[in-house]
Amino acid sequence: MMRFVRKWLGGDNETRDVVVVLGAALLLWEIGVRLFQPSPLILPAPSAIFAAFLETPGLFMRHLGFTLGMTCIGFVLAVVLGVALAVGIVYSRFLERTIYTLLVALNSIRRWRWRRCS
Repeated sequence: MMRFVRKWLGGDNETRDVVVVLGAALLLWEIGVRLFQPSPLILPAPSAIFAAFLETPGLFMRHLGFTLGMTCIGFVLAVVLGVALAVGIVYSRFLERTIYTLLVALNSIRRWRWRRCS
């Protein structure tokens, strides 16, 4: 037991650092919600989220499954379309002159401009 405590508290422990930062972030979030009292629809407290999860875990799991499924579908579509576009650009002079040029131009636009548009 003492070896575990010594290992946990001393040295370079990445897991400990992540747990401490996550705990501090949740604590600051909870304090901020109690101090500023924003609408629970906009920013609920972590304790309220945890309590709601304990009340209806099935609802959260169903939505988790839907969100995970949509994320996986989006990732697969992005990979398939990206690879197809890359192969097309490599083997087609027309696509290289049109699509690749457009992609280079879009990549040169600063990222914050894209965020402001949406």
